[in-house]
Amino acid sequence: MSDTEELLKIIESFRKKNHYHVEEDTWYSCPAHPEYSGNDPHNCLCGLLEHNLKVDKALQIVRGLTKRAPDKGQAAVVKDNQAIAPCG
Repeated sequence: MSDTEELLKIIESFRKKNHYHVEEDTWYSCPAHPEYSGNDPHNCLCGLLEHNLKVDKALQIVRGLTKRAPDKGQAAVVKDNQAIAPCG
């Protein structure tokens, strides 16, 4: 596994899988959690969606930084969709 693949896997591991849940009293769970028992279901208040958008952005950035340089086939540093310096 390359360093880039390993980094992408690590970043992906930060993704939240479930909305906040309080088993003892589901009133205090995130309204988007399936077991929420409050009055306003479906509106996420726990930050899961925003957090996962940041994870997606980090993955996008790393993938953009590691695009292959077209002439040498090696990873390149990319800025504004243009390779500015080969890595390695």
